[in-house]
Amino acid sequence: MNANDIKVLTEKEITQKMAGFKANYNRKLNKATGDERKSTLADVIAVWREATPEIHGALAVKFDDMSAGPGGKAIEIRLQGDNLDNIKSAAAELREKLASFAGVTDIADSLVPGKPEVVMNLKEGAHKLGLTASDVASQLRAAYQGDKADEIQIGHDSVKFNVKLTSDYFKNQDFFDNFKLVSASGQTLPLTTVVDIQTRRGLSSINRYNRERTITVSADVNNAVTNAQEVLSAISRDFLRELTAKYQGVSIGFGGQRDASRETGGSMGKAFLIGIFGVFVILSLQFRSWLVPFVVMFAIPLSIIGVVWGHIVAGLSFNMLSLIGVISLAGIVVNDSI
Repeated sequence: MNANDIKVLTEKEITQKMAGFKANYNRKLNKATGDERKSTLADVIAVWREATPEIHGALAVKFDDMSAGPGGKAIEIRLQGDNLDNIKSAAAELREKLASFAGVTDIADSLVPGKPEVVMNLKEGAHKLGLTASDVASQLRAAYQGDKADEIQIGHDSVKFNVKLTSDYFKNQDFFDNFKLVSASGQTLPLTTVVDIQTRRGLSSINRYNRERTITVSADVNNAVTNAQEVLSAISRDFLRELTAKYQGVSIGFGGQRDASRETGGSMGKAFLIGIFGVFVILSLQFRSWLVPFVVMFAIPLSIIGVVWGHIVAGLSFNMLSLIGVISLAGIVVNDSI
């Protein structure tokens, strides 16, 4: 295959093809009944991800489904500090570490590249030529953005005349490199003899968390292969400590499902204790005894045995839906005990 064999699609054609693919895909799934479907949605996404080629120029490619449970990414780690270069280097190493785990996919960070920027630094000896950074900036600004050349009064109106380069020069790199600067002595010098020019892509935004510069590294997890808790536990043991020791001033924080699970789990734990106390009070009044409610409610911890073995046999990891099921199971066990 050569370049002539590649057909470049317009944005409209791409949109039409994607819409047609989505329609055909949905029709096939909707026609299939529960008995006819031999694969799960996770299996479909895994095959789709594997069949998708590398998309050059894409900032992020994500394959997602409507999963139940706490909101947020399965893995979300915040790197915070004052030195942005250290945070960026630490984030790059963290992405590589997460990529080494089987089942961890869609790894990305919160850094979004901005527009290309031209960065200039004065060369040594530029001050001897009678030019400062302010002089270079002001002359370039006047040339490309314009500067007031004159102002006249016409009747009651004041008319200003701004002078700047024509638009033909805006994208002329050779003209920019050889832009003539005028020193304090009146000498004209090419721009490249006074400054070092670097072209790089900046950042569209710099996020902050608790007033510190922050880069968030996130990833999804295929629960059929591993789970987020196992991955976070593995990297927390050694890797994150080594990372903070290597990059001084960088601190680690967690978010995503882990943070949401901690908050939700705490609320559900309090609600569970309040519910147990309410059941105890009702049973005490019903049986007119303080001992009988303990006998009835003793079946609740015993039911956890079935929960543990059920997860082991089914090959499932304990998650937020499991916790909701345990709380519901407690009410069922108490009714059966009565």
